[in-house]
Amino acid sequence: MTTRLKYFLADIKISHSVFALPFAAAGVLLAPLKVPSLMQCLYIFLAMVSGRSSAMGANRYLDAVYDSKNKRTSSRAIPSGRLKSKDALILTLGFGALFVAVSFLLSLQAGLLSPLLLLVLYFYSFFKRFTWASHFYLGFCLGLSPIAANIALGVTPSLGIVLLGLGILFWVAGFDLLYSLQDLSFDREERLYSFPVRFGVSPTVWTSRICFFAAMVIFLYSGTLLGLSVIFRLGVALMTAILVYEHWLIRDLDELGRSPGMGKAFFNANAAVSVVFIVSVILDLWMYGV
Repeated sequence: MTTRLKYFLADIKISHSVFALPFAAAGVLLAPLKVPSLMQCLYIFLAMVSGRSSAMGANRYLDAVYDSKNKRTSSRAIPSGRLKSKDALILTLGFGALFVAVSFLLSLQAGLLSPLLLLVLYFYSFFKRFTWASHFYLGFCLGLSPIAANIALGVTPSLGIVLLGLGILFWVAGFDLLYSLQDLSFDREERLYSFPVRFGVSPTVWTSRICFFAAMVIFLYSGTLLGLSVIFRLGVALMTAILVYEHWLIRDLDELGRSPGMGKAFFNANAAVSVVFIVSVILDLWMYGV
């Protein structure tokens, strides 16, 4: 089981939790209540990691039939045979059970809502089968992180927190639009739905830019509503520069949506955005308070 767990965690790219964790942490830091306890912070961390792990495991399990046909994804654990579908399902449900259990440790409300949230996360895997809006649904799923963190602490999310989630939605949609370009040819062949398949390469790139711009504007406004000041605004300016650099990295996209810089643009740039975001929030709270 240790080996199977290792393959599972590698396949769901546990390191990509960096995209969501800083925003959940921001939801905790910006919640209008006294400083959360160490145990509350630990439970929220475990809930985020286990919830994401279960959602990604469901995605790998449900998409295995397509992953086995796609050259880019055929080396994943299930298609390559390193992990049996049954074992992937067991681990997926195991992480889901951990998520529910930890949610109940946070609060009764969080526990009761946790199965519904899991269903919302699982449903992402089906979106590409019938609509090009899957990228925005993925953004919606990650955008729930600061809102869920507030609910877990027993706090009604403020307008600022809700708008923070909306900003995350546009940011995630923006980078997922670019990432989906890699599968343009495959999605066409398999008659799967994606924004690039429906609208083409150039409209996808421009929509990504619009999403990134919307995300930064919303971050600025939500930061103002949440009482953040100059350091956070400087952080948003730096995030904007990083996202401009991300698009510069893929300036050589061909007509099939391929670029040597795609991998670096997707992970490195967006991981940097997450880190800059949480660091600017922490520094702003430390220097100015709210």
